Amino acid sequence: MKIVGISGKAGSGKDTLAGFLVEHQGFVRIALAEPLRRFVSDITGLSMEDLTAGPLKEAPLDWLGGTSPRRLMQTIGTEWGRDMIDESLWLKVAARRVEEARAFGAAGVVIPDVRFENEAMLVRELGGSVVVVDRPGVASVADHASERPLPSGLVDHTVVNSGTLAQLRAAAQELAN
Repeated sequence: MKIVGISGKAGSGKDTLAGFLVEHQGFVRIALAEPLRRFVSDITGLSMEDLTAGPLKEAPLDWLGGTSPRRLMQTIGTEWGRDMIDESLWLKVAARRVEEARAFGAAGVVIPDVRFENEAMLVRELGGSVVVVDRPGVASVADHASERPLPSGLVDHTVVNSGTLAQLRAAAQELAN
């Protein structure tokens, strides 16, 4: 079973590339942030889709002191989950789901939100490869530990997302083979 972990700046095309692997290559999507999204969805009333893509995940919420859903997910995931509970908390959840996908005979697994070194190392330990999506002209959304680039030694492939959706779809096909 092929495993692809995707990293890159917010807005670079990580979720779009992952979507192509799911829709056209039969991969299963296992996001490290999915448990966070479900939690933030429950407390904010925003849909999982709103928290994955679109402007609402960046919009400050007055009733949360101006904190955006993205910032809420970052701090719950990093400062609470990684720093206070267990640095590998989200990895343990994802690794169980990867093994379930393997047991069910999935064609592949895509993890669209690899942000930290230990996450990239998990992808490799599971026999996968780490891909960075680079979209020229996209600036970092926030100065947060989860938005820093991975060390180049942990990156197996780079996909430059400067063309059409058809070109990004072709890149997904190459990654799947």
